[in-house]
Amino acid sequence: MLRSNLRTFKPRFNGLKRFPLRTYSNYNYNYNYSQPYTRSNWKKWLVGTGIVSLVGYGVYYIYWPKHTFPSPVATLLRKGLWAESDKGENDYQLALKYYIEALEKCNELNMNPLVDEYTGIQLKIGEMFERLNMIDKALLIYNEIGSLYLKTLHDKSLKLNNDYRNHLIQKSLRIGVKLSELSKDDLNLSKAILIAHSSAATVEINNFINSASPMSKVDLVFLDEYINAINLLIAINIQLGDFSFAMDKTLKLYKLMKISHIEPKKFLLNICNLGGLSYLQSEIFELKLINLLKNHNLNPDIKNVDTSLLENDKETFDENLKFFNVYINYATEVYEFVLSRANELVKPQATANNASPLNEEEINDINEIIALSTYSLGVINLHLKNFDKAERLLRESRVKSKSCNYVDLINEIENELSKLFKERDLTMDK
Repeated sequence: MLRSNLRTFKPRFNGLKRFPLRTYSNYNYNYNYSQPYTRSNWKKWLVGTGIVSLVGYGVYYIYWPKHTFPSPVATLLRKGLWAESDKGENDYQLALKYYIEALEKCNELNMNPLVDEYTGIQLKIGEMFERLNMIDKALLIYNEIGSLYLKTLHDKSLKLNNDYRNHLIQKSLRIGVKLSELSKDDLNLSKAILIAHSSAATVEINNFINSASPMSKVDLVFLDEYINAINLLIAINIQLGDFSFAMDKTLKLYKLMKISHIEPKKFLLNICNLGGLSYLQSEIFELKLINLLKNHNLNPDIKNVDTSLLENDKETFDENLKFFNVYINYATEVYEFVLSRANELVKPQATANNASPLNEEEINDINEIIALSTYSLGVINLHLKNFDKAERLLRESRVKSKSCNYVDLINEIENELSKLFKERDLTMDK
């Protein structure tokens, strides 16, 4: 369960240019109230052709700055906060009105649009638009914030000190994830948004990885946000079918998390992702093998093939079979490694009370990873027609899933067990 650790930061400016300011009165609002907005849960898990790849998505928290506002602005903000609260009967339309007026007052005071106070009000406006189901207008204001971050970060004429630049990168990643979430109906657009907003961070991350001096995650204040954004980017590319891109990003993220001393649950979940991607890659080559066999009117069982019957396609078959085995074996190794490491984390330690160093929530998180990895190994063995081993692994995963209340995975396990019994019966009948 990846969570962003939001940090407050008082920015320092080095002669930043003033940027043109939008007049926000053109965000017209009306009182045709629609269904209230419900924040979606960013923690998702993907099921790809019988295997699960758990991706921890960082929840996007609206950043509300805690700095001092000019008195006229503060008065309007207090009115907006009251209007949207329970005491104000959750009047988001009225709250939106006050937040827009507060932003216009900031414009009159020539407040720099990059400071946290200014963007904090913009984010509240965006949130109100979401709550009123006015997504297009929410996207408009989030895009405005994101575009300004990108323009500033990539403007070589601006001399930003490292702390302030890193803070802007952090905020750019957060708004990029938010924009991507709201654009999820267009996966290619969602992908492009994340690539754009992670570009500046990627430069810093590469410098971090290639640095000769010892460093830790505290050197990069935006590390959590970057991991969240790249996890989402990986998931999007799985959905798009671009497994090569997803695999490349996963390998780089794995290397980053390993040298950054990331907490075990995050580290292990990302290795699980690598296993899932490897499995999906194996299926691409398996499909090629099956199609070759069908073209020669042969039984599409890639484990028992007389390759001499493939004539000129023998070399192609052998090459695809090699890659299939590479990916399926690597996926197996990945999940076995995760399972071994996770079991070590939750087993009793040699302490006075013989207890694990993890708290109850952390133990439950690791148990979910154990259940997930065991399930994935079961699915792989089912795929390879190792029925007895697959059944044992799936049953073990079901027991573990029930112990940690992993309901979604339990449903998938039952589906896989049903497939297993049917396939084994068919094999025995032959």
